[in-house]
Amino acid sequence: MLSRDGLTVHPTSGNVGIGTTNPSTKLEVDGTVQATRFEGDGSGLTGISAGGTKWSDGSSNKIYYNAGNVGIGTTNPQSLLQVGDGLGGGNRPWMTTGLQVAWNSDTVFLGLKDEGADRKDSVLAWGDNTNDAFRFIFAASGGAADGQEIMRLQPNGNVGIGTTNPSEKLEVAGTVKATKFEGDSSVGNAELANNSVTNQKIADKSVTNAKIADKSISMVKLDDVTKNALNQASQVQSLQGQITNLQERILVIERQLGIVISDPDPVPDPVPDPRPDPVPDPRPDPGPDPRPGIDPGPSPNPEIRDPNSP
Repeated sequence: MLSRDGLTVHPTSGNVGIGTTNPSTKLEVDGTVQATRFEGDGSGLTGISAGGTKWSDGSSNKIYYNAGNVGIGTTNPQSLLQVGDGLGGGNRPWMTTGLQVAWNSDTVFLGLKDEGADRKDSVLAWGDNTNDAFRFIFAASGGAADGQEIMRLQPNGNVGIGTTNPSEKLEVAGTVKATKFEGDSSVGNAELANNSVTNQKIADKSVTNAKIADKSISMVKLDDVTKNALNQASQVQSLQGQITNLQERILVIERQLGIVISDPDPVPDPVPDPRPDPVPDPRPDPGPDPRPGIDPGPSPNPEIRDPNSP
């Protein structure tokens, strides 16, 4: 073995050591190596495939850079940045420009989707089966261990606020405040009752524009007080119509009897005369004066007749 001035050449193995007297590889340097270039033959000289780059702390080897993608915890990143390994059925070929977080077969992707010229839609995609929900959780300092769930999106399209199992497209466990509610004429039955809504406010201040028509709501159930008020209003309107009809019929009868009134509009009957009828004259009619040329004049008890009668 040749050794001089820090350089050692092993005669049997051919290993060369600089700063070490027992080199275990063809070249072993105990110190800093400075060079203008290192070049290999593509056979894994540095542990990196041809054209690839690798960051490593010497033991875990968990950060990879390959074909423009960066992988943390994966050797084959499918998007610009992928964290975790195990992309499953939820992965799509267009999930390239963005961030993917993977755990076993479940992933969540936040990025852009190419939809043609000058259109790259923002996309948030998650899950690989119908059991995977997208949850918004508030993790307050010192709060519950699992955090406080604020909202949940189900794979079937249902949205729940304040509830973890929404059964409708929008289910809210709490008060809903809006400036307008409007249907699309497809609602067949709407119920507003004390059993379903404990406190209802429908007023100008709370609803600026409400459209409730036969085409959109065929049946509306209100409380008993409101229904009674509506029934009474309907009855009053019906009675007014009957009174008007009777007044018109009375006018027709009066015209047929020849009774003329100055005001064609219906007016109340005059107050009857409280005085009793005059006592008839008990004296008999003296008849015509027997004296010639003398007109006895009208009878003191003339018969009162209707001037319009024959």
